[in-house]
Amino acid sequence: MKQEIRKNSKYLTIKLSVPLKTRRYNPYDESENDEMDNIVGVVAGDEIGFAYRLDRRYKGKGDDISAPFYLYQGRLEDFINLCKELNIPSIEYPTCAYCYKSIFGGFSFGGKGNK
Repeated sequence: MKQEIRKNSKYLTIKLSVPLKTRRYNPYDESENDEMDNIVGVVAGDEIGFAYRLDRRYKGKGDDISAPFYLYQGRLEDFINLCKELNIPSIEYPTCAYCYKSIFGGFSFGGKGNK
């Protein structure tokens, strides 16, 4: 990610340049280097923004998502529409019905059941 940060008398301007695509990398088989999306829109509770997609195919697993590198300061509906307009995939993590935190991995039903 390339960034420029500047300040004038009225504004702090932050400009990010993030590649939309990257190459997969398999340290065990260098012939595998397909192109993949580099950016994904993420909705995790009240945290909305853009994150990196992390290649895990070389481990036989699905891709992971990084922590957001940019937090969006608008409404959820506007962010979802922005992702559609920019043709960037988005992921919305489910929220726990009891603690209201985002669920980032697998989960099972416990003594409280499925609310």
